[in-house]
Amino acid sequence: MIGEKKIRFDTVTSTNDFLKQNKANLDHGTVVSASVQTKGRGRKERTWMSQKGNLYFSFLLTKDIAYKDLARILFQTSISIIKVLEEYGVKADIKYPNDIIVNKKKIGGILIETSGGQALDSICVGVGINVMQESFPNLEGKAISMFHVLHKQIDLQDLMDRFINTYNILEEETLSYIHGCYIKYSMVIGREIQIDGQRASIKDVTRSGYLVVEIDGEDHIYEDHEISLEELYENSQS
Repeated sequence: MIGEKKIRFDTVTSTNDFLKQNKANLDHGTVVSASVQTKGRGRKERTWMSQKGNLYFSFLLTKDIAYKDLARILFQTSISIIKVLEEYGVKADIKYPNDIIVNKKKIGGILIETSGGQALDSICVGVGINVMQESFPNLEGKAISMFHVLHKQIDLQDLMDRFINTYNILEEETLSYIHGCYIKYSMVIGREIQIDGQRASIKDVTRSGYLVVEIDGEDHIYEDHEISLEELYENSQS
């Protein structure tokens, strides 16, 4: 369960950084949020523009965690965002592996970072959702906020509380259910991409988070960093 303890900042470098730096003194499930992140980031150290008016938070997992759980945590976090957005009337999809898309534009993202050797001692899950931001310098046509869709004020605390509640409810569900929901909202299933000059069709995302891709009638399994899906998302922007 997450969210029994919450910490709130006006400004922080990043909510994930705070958890990593203070994990020894924090309880499992602690949620840290901030109005502004001065060094917000996404996967592969990409900058996440963290203006005031959006939702930035992270939660800490330290109990009963293992590397095999990382895919489920990603699936569960993604679905929690999707379901909460639906409660507000915003229909979203998942851009594999960790971005949330509305009207072919990015509205949210997830960053999962781990600590420990062969045995994990902590997992930090960061979530960013564009809520009230009205313009996206240098990202026009690629980013969107809830305000763009709903044209009304959204209470950030209520949004985060709904996420926490949804995530905790999903904690009771099986991996089969969580995985099925992730597949349901995936943008990539059935799409075609180029791999080493060959046309390939994406058939599935495994329960471990790998892509199943068909090439010349044979299935191949790839980790997300092994192939690029950029052509799919570039085409989706048109």
